[in-house]
Amino acid sequence: MRRFHWPGMAVALAAALAGPGCGGGKVPVTGTVQVDGKPLEGATVTFHPAEQGKGQMATGTTDKDGVFRLSTTKPNDGAVPGEYKVTVTAVEGAVAPPAKGMKDAFQGYEKARKETKSKSLVPASYGDPNKTELRQKVPPDGKVTLDLKSGT
Repeated sequence: MRRFHWPGMAVALAAALAGPGCGGGKVPVTGTVQVDGKPLEGATVTFHPAEQGKGQMATGTTDKDGVFRLSTTKPNDGAVPGEYKVTVTAVEGAVAPPAKGMKDAFQGYEKARKETKSKSLVPASYGDPNKTELRQKVPPDGKVTLDLKSGT
């Protein structure tokens, strides 16, 4: 009769649960967004997995210096390593209210955008995951720089 080694199985289970789908294995990602060499404040940066089922969407908002930190399931928890399509949206005049989570943040931003007369601060192609040319592999050190051009 074969006996199971429970502590070993517990370690194996914990390692499996730490995979990309369960919140583990993330890299803290911090970056900057610039348009024509100038920091972009108030932009929403979203990493969309380049391949379906590989990675997990992560998002962040830039501060006055164009600096963002990505969040996946918890604030500033980073991104799962992998390849991503990156979108950047920034609308002048639309300010999202404080939010408790990603869903609330997106809904608040969309509501603010629709309720204000606003203009986009970046070309629309940067905001569409199907059209954006921005691609990013999550680097081991988590440092990202996004240099956008206003004429794209």
